[in-house]
Amino acid sequence: MGYRKFASIGLSYGLFLGVCVLTVPTWLCLATETESESSSSNETHSEGIQLFHLNWSGVREPFLITAFVLGTAIAQLCFHHPKLHHITSIFPESCLLIIIGTVLALIVTFTMGPVSYFQSEQFFMFLLPPIMLESAFTLHNRSFGANIGTVLLYAVVGTLFATFTIGPSLYAISLSGILGEDSAIPVVECLVFSSLISAVDPVAVLAIFQEVNVNDVLYFLVFGESLLNDAVTVVLYRMMTTFVTMDTIPASEIGMGVASFFVVSFGGIFLGVVFGLLCALITKSANHLRVIEPCIVLGMAYMCYVIAELFHFSGIIAIIICG
Repeated sequence: MGYRKFASIGLSYGLFLGVCVLTVPTWLCLATETESESSSSNETHSEGIQLFHLNWSGVREPFLITAFVLGTAIAQLCFHHPKLHHITSIFPESCLLIIIGTVLALIVTFTMGPVSYFQSEQFFMFLLPPIMLESAFTLHNRSFGANIGTVLLYAVVGTLFATFTIGPSLYAISLSGILGEDSAIPVVECLVFSSLISAVDPVAVLAIFQEVNVNDVLYFLVFGESLLNDAVTVVLYRMMTTFVTMDTIPASEIGMGVASFFVVSFGGIFLGVVFGLLCALITKSANHLRVIEPCIVLGMAYMCYVIAELFHFSGIIAIIICG
C-alpha cells in the first residue's frame, strides 16, 4: 500500500511540475501585461530608454510552444521513473500525453483566451514529415522486409475495403431514416468520412507491444500497416474532397480518380527512391566532414516531401521510401 501511495504521489507531482512549467510564467506575464495595459490607458506612453520591459506579445507563441514541450518532457521523465513501474504497467503513456494536452489547453484558454489556431497545412508541412521520417528509420528490420507483402495487403487492400464498406453502409443508414427525418447524407460525403476514419493509428497498442516485448513479426505487421495506411488514406481523402466540390461526377472523373491514386502513389515511390539514392551518395562522399551528414539527411528527406507535394504526389509515401 505504501509503495502504491508513493507511486501515485510521484505521478501527481510530475504532472503538477509539468503544468507549472507552463502556467506559472504565463500567469506572471499576463499579470504584468494587464498592469502595463491599464497604466498605459491612463497616461500617455513616454518614449525613452527602459531598464526592464516585458515583450509578452512578441514572444507569446514561441514561449507557449517551448513551455508545452518542456512541461511534457518533465512529466514523461517523472512518469518513466523506475519507482513508478507499477503505474506505467497499467496506465499507458499516450493517456498521460492526452491528459497533459487537455489540461494545458484548458489553462491557456481560460487565462489567455483564444490563441492563433493550428492549421492543417502547418501539420502537413512541418510536423508530419519528421514523424514519418523517424518511423521510416525504424522500419529497417528483417522482419518487416520478410513480411512486406502482408503489410501491403493490410495497408492497401484492407484500407480500400474499409473505406468502401463504411461509406456505403453509412449512406444506407442515412437513407433508412434511422438518423432522423431528412437526414440523407450524400454518398460522396459518406466516402469522405470513411476515408478519414479508416486511418488507424495504434499508438497505444504499439507502446504496449514494446513494453511486453512481443515478437518482431507481430509488431512490424501492426506498425507497418499503420504507417502505410496513413499514406493510402491521405490519397483517398484528397480524392474524395475533390469529388465533393463537383456538382456532378461523370464516369470519366471516377476513372481519373482511380488513375490518380496510382499516379500519386507511384510518383511518391519514384521520388523517394531518387532522393534516397542521392542522399546515400552525398553522405558517402562526406566521410571527411561528418558534421554535415545530419543536415544532408534531414534536408534531402524534407526536400523529397516538399517536391512530392509540389507535384501533388504522396509526400508521406515519398519520405517513407526515402527514409
